[in-house]
Formats: sequence, C-alpha cells, structure tokens
Amino acid sequence: MIKWAKERGIIIAEFQHGVVSKMHPAYNYGEAILNSEEYRKYTPDYYLTYGEYWNNQIKIPGKTYVVGNPHFHESIKRYKDIEEEKGTILIVSQPNISDFFIKLALKISKIFPEHKIIYKLHPAEFKQREKYEELEIFNNINIVENEDIYKLIKKSEYIIGYNSTSLFEAYGFNKKIYVFDDEMSQIYIPESIGIRFKTVEELISLIKNQTLVENTKINIDYFFNRNWKKNYVKFLTKEIGLDI
Repeated sequence: MIKWAKERGIIIAEFQHGVVSKMHPAYNYGEAILNSEEYRKYTPDYYLTYGEYWNNQIKIPGKTYVVGNPHFHESIKRYKDIEEEKGTILIVSQPNISDFFIKLALKISKIFPEHKIIYKLHPAEFKQREKYEELEIFNNINIVENEDIYKLIKKSEYIIGYNSTSLFEAYGFNKKIYVFDDEMSQIYIPESIGIRFKTVEELISLIKNQTLVENTKINIDYFFNRNWKKNYVKFLTKEIGLDI
C-alpha cells in the first residue's frame, strides 16, 4: 500500500501508536536497510512521535517528527476532577507476562484485602477472558477490558506494569509506579520511571513500606509534547506544504 501510494506522489506519515525502544525491531534498522532506496519505497516518509524521547529511540529510513499525543493531554484535562482512590492498585496486564501477573494479583488480593485491585486486560487478552476467571472469585479484584486507561490511572494510587506505554502515561499523572524487572523492561522503560521489582514478595514489601523511586522530575513534554495542535499544523504546513 505504501509503495503504491508513493508511486502516485502521496506522502505517507505514520502516527506513533505505542511504546518503542532502541531494540524495537519494527523501528530500528541497520545501515544497509537505512541506505536502501528500494526498501525506502515500502516505508513511511514520516514517523510522527509523541515527544523527543521517542525520536531518540528509533532509527528508520523516514524522518521522525514530534507532534505529541492529543488523547493523553486532553485526558489529563478531562479527568482532572476525579479523586485518587487511596489504596487502589491498577495492574496493567500484557499477554507475554499474564501468568506472572495473575499470580501477582492473587497474592496481593490476599495480603491487602482492604485494597481495591483493578486488573486491566490488554486488548489481545479480551478473547481469553476464561484465563482470568480465577481472579473473579475475589471481591477486591475487578477485571476490566475497554475502560479508558487514563481514567483508571487517574483514580488509582499504585500502577503496576511491565513494558507498556501506560507506565509513561502514569508518570505524567504523577503516580506510584512499580515495574516488573527483566531484560525487556530494562530496554523499554527508562530508569527514571518507577521502581523495579523481580518477585511478588519484593513488590509486596515495596507497597507495605511505601517505597518509592526518587523521581527525577523529567519534563513530561519530553515524552508527550503538549503543543500537539501547533506541532501538527506546523507539520502540515512546513513539511507537507498544505495551505492552512
């Protein structure tokens, strides 16, 4: 489709739609591919990122351009009046680590019966709902599918995740973030975001002792540029050449 469009003079831009890192195979290429005119025919001319941080994570034939994440910044405004529910724990599940996170949710539920636990399924897990049925017997665990992740983040006190974009977004909401620590999360999530844990027992200890990472207070615009309207108009006029 991209090749077909380019042959007809159509400029192609791809919007960032999730987390990327320097090890993401879809957005990092060696010199041979980067310099291949043939391969360039099949890749977008532009990759429109959430913020400068993401530009530094990718190496592609096209040009990176910071626009921002409208939904993120608009959601901060939309949910500004939602009060944080003290003790509420949001677990952001992912298919490749779901077995561990189910075990984690069950253990936390028993250790902290007074805490509300929101278990947010990844879209790829919606059709595997039966896998999570054992969580439903606990009154303090609520499994959710399509509810807005930003709303869930806003009302939760603790965010537990792996290598999801939601951890960056939780940073923007100034939440207590705990990241399961392995080689993959070390690649995808910078040390400035959250505190790491390797076992369920270690996480429980961190929550009990209210252990938090020393927040480096990186400007959230580095991850999600707030001037998305201005940036997008500039992209359309300066880069694409539209008269707006």
